[in-house]
Amino acid sequence: MRFALNHMTTARKCFADFLAIASELGCDGVELRNDLSQPLFSGLDAERAKELAARHNLTIFAIAEVKNFNIPASLNIDTLDELIKQASNSGAKAVSLIPGNNGEFPHDDAAKDALATALQTLKPRLDSAGLQGLIEPLGFASSTIRLKSTVVELLDRIGGNDTFRLIHDTFHHTLASESTVYPDHTAIVHVSGVTDTAIGIAEMLDSHRVLVDASDRLGNIQQLSQLMSAGYTGPVSFEAFASEIHTLDKPTQELANSMAFIRSSLNSNV
Repeated sequence: MRFALNHMTTARKCFADFLAIASELGCDGVELRNDLSQPLFSGLDAERAKELAARHNLTIFAIAEVKNFNIPASLNIDTLDELIKQASNSGAKAVSLIPGNNGEFPHDDAAKDALATALQTLKPRLDSAGLQGLIEPLGFASSTIRLKSTVVELLDRIGGNDTFRLIHDTFHHTLASESTVYPDHTAIVHVSGVTDTAIGIAEMLDSHRVLVDASDRLGNIQQLSQLMSAGYTGPVSFEAFASEIHTLDKPTQELANSMAFIRSSLNSNV
């Protein structure tokens, strides 16, 4: 099991402390973000960030995020190019691509054409920088891309599987009621748990996302087992949004407990 840590899980920790936590936990790598209250790399330049990650023997799997990547009118090319530059200079492997989340899930051909246009715009920029684009369908009813199958079908039709990969997020997989997994198209898996029993699946929000334990309602263990049985060997990255996780002064033990739970649960499923 290869674990990783998304900076969202320790959103209030500075970049250096975040790396130290990931290293102490034995993570293979990290995911960084440009949407926290602090700046990317906590204000360090990308080259310095690369040095610090290497000192901890951590791979920067991805930097998030390019918002609204599939909506041409909302895609800011200057912002995109700057993030690609920072990712390349930091030694990151990829940038995360997040679809628009502002309306009803579109099923029409126009939505698919818009996605194809976005991928054609992004591909040469990513290829030139030696980066991949990690597409994360969002399970919310308001998301413009809910299903991983939508992305896979398009990539298989137009090409681009070398440049674009999927993020399998266990939270969004559950919200979208998607059953099929795509291990050959998946670069990283995001895990988080929802334990609140007072809400239905359709009512779940990012703010409900805590660490995975025995009270999890998302079926993280079942999803991971399905992915791994189908051949997935990539990293499993903790991405918790709940404020009670962010305010933990010393989250290392809680994360270690969640890692141990996942490992033991998967072993018992073998």
